[in-house]
Amino acid sequence: MIGIFEIAKATCKTLNDNFPDIRIYAREVKEGMKTPSFFVNTKALVRNHNSKINKDIKALVNITYFSGNIPNAMENCKMQDRLLEAFGMLLETEDDKGDIKYLELKDISSGDTADGDAYFNFRIDRIDYVNKEEEIKDKMADLFIEYDMDKGEIKWQK
Repeated sequence: MIGIFEIAKATCKTLNDNFPDIRIYAREVKEGMKTPSFFVNTKALVRNHNSKINKDIKALVNITYFSGNIPNAMENCKMQDRLLEAFGMLLETEDDKGDIKYLELKDISSGDTADGDAYFNFRIDRIDYVNKEEEIKDKMADLFIEYDMDKGEIKWQK
């Protein structure tokens, strides 16, 4: 299963792999933020349990780049290009079992914030299928059922 935590972790890893000299903040900084830096905000837009066998999540990832300089449109354009190159169209992440998954980035956008900093946004739509059959087999493997014909009772034992 992949959740918001795994998406945020994969986003920060991609940034760190491609921009090792730039700090990454994943929560609000009250004071003392060092620049240049990235601020990563990941939030769930929708979480659904569609059925007993699948769950889906729609997440929005917003990355803001603070250069520390007076905002410069050309520098922001270069950073937006570098971010697009770093992320491409897929985000490599691990699910909660450690398996590698590739998540498609949708609605990729970039530009300048009102304060003149660069931003890079994308959305991820993910459906996880839960293998209920395997889950039931695992639970039933050690289950012993005894039927008492005289009393008409069923006894369940583990």
